[in-house]
Parts: sequence; structure tokens; C-alpha cells
Amino acid sequence: MMQRFINHWQTALSATLAPSAEQMTVPVAAAGLLSFAAGAWYKATLTNAARSAWEIVTVTAQAGGVLTIDRAQEGTAAAEWPAGSAVFIELTAGALHDLASQIAALTARVAALEQGGGTDPEPGPDGALTDAAGNLLVDQAGNALVRG
Repeated sequence: MMQRFINHWQTALSATLAPSAEQMTVPVAAAGLLSFAAGAWYKATLTNAARSAWEIVTVTAQAGGVLTIDRAQEGTAAAEWPAGSAVFIELTAGALHDLASQIAALTARVAALEQGGGTDPEPGPDGALTDAAGNLLVDQAGNALVRG
């Protein structure tokens, strides 16, 4: 499943959203701008006119102007939102945190591979490349692959 993003998407609820609701209604034209490939989803924020209350939801599907949602995401609480409440899609702190975590994990893995990582203290020659399990990577002739 992958989070999708869209620039400058905003709309308003067409109908009141009860705290227990799992679908929200927005104008068909706005909903039609969202693209749901297999497993794709968006993070949307609902807010009041004063922008003094928020709820983050995960939007998982669209049919006409009806969006299927998972409520109360990223530490927010499900609330009742009247028709006309603003709905927008933008980066959230949670999305940025997830991205930073993935980059850190990837950076650590690349560093380990570049150093001939793995659990064996002598996996091969200096700079030997290993897979995630620490196995030495070799070419078809059995020669250890090293960083260049």
C-alpha cells in the first residue's frame, strides 16, 4: 500500500459527517481528482471554519462523491463535522516522520552493504558487498563483489 499525494486539493463536506461514519460525501468533481491504484490511499484533514479543530483521516476509496475513510489518524479524534467543513490533502507530520524513518533505515542498510556488512567479521575482502542476511555477493565466476 502506498500513500498518494495531490497538489492543492481542497473541498468541503457535502453532508454532515457523524463521529462513527466511515464514509464522507464531497462534490463529485473534487472526489474525481483522486486516483486509487491498488492499495493507494491519501491522508486528508477535516477542519472547522476557524481552523481551531482538526481530524486527520485516511481516504482509501472513492465512488462518485463518496470517500471511504479511516477516522482519527495521527493522534486526532473522530468528531462530528457539519456540511461545509473544509477537507484538504497536504503533507502531515505522520507522513514526514514515516519518510524520515524509511530514509534512515535505507541509509543504514546502504552503509552496511558498502562496508561489506553482515554478521561475519570476515565476510570477504575489504569493501565486499553482502546481501541483507550478510551473505557475500559474488559474480558468475565466484569472485567477491566489492565497492568501487
